[in-house]
Amino acid sequence: MAGDAFDSTHWSDVLRAAGSSPDAHDALSRLCEAYWFPLYAYLRRRYPPDQAQDLTQEFFAREVITRRIFKGVDPLRGRFRAWLLASLKNLVANVAAANAAQKRGGQATHLSIDGPAAEARYLQAANEALTPEQLYERSWALTVLGRVRDALCAHYESDGRGDLFRELEGTLPGPVRARPHAESARALGKTEDAVKVAAHRLRKEFGEMLREEVRRTVSSAEEVDAELHDLLAAFA
Repeated sequence: MAGDAFDSTHWSDVLRAAGSSPDAHDALSRLCEAYWFPLYAYLRRRYPPDQAQDLTQEFFAREVITRRIFKGVDPLRGRFRAWLLASLKNLVANVAAANAAQKRGGQATHLSIDGPAAEARYLQAANEALTPEQLYERSWALTVLGRVRDALCAHYESDGRGDLFRELEGTLPGPVRARPHAESARALGKTEDAVKVAAHRLRKEFGEMLREEVRRTVSSAEEVDAELHDLLAAFA
């Protein structure tokens, strides 16, 4: 992978979304679906739930769907998450809160927020000691880790190893707590040594997939390790 061209990134989705190709709509949808929550969490730390939802939808309706956000965009500008937050801050600085409410529920946007679910997710991630920017970083980290965990789970399920993944999921970074290997061995009908080997392989696969996911959010290979460090620091 080290020799691959550094082109399979979320910046590729950004540039496709900025254009008029047939897959631009799908690129927009992927971006909205993947990254709305960290933006919502940042706004929610500053505003009440309804206003945070309004501004999140306003951001996608006014900046993303109209493609104004992509004016002059350059993948060499660095990390995707930093660019996205800077774009949101620019919107908030220029949009009155009253205008956001008028946009809510307007013509078809590419983002529909389930208010109660968003609030429940926010409360799970929120910490009063965190600034809005810190909460954004933490929510981003949780989003990335969750995407990798879901992808790895799907891989194990497709191989008929779903039970193994669910039993050992707690050995991965995240909210699920690990069980003692002896308990997992009894549950899986394996030896404790076999469980230790399986857990090691699971963590290795997770690490490889996490690196690839992070690779897709930066503009150069040199930034991957630094972004991984920041991501795990935000989650800690």
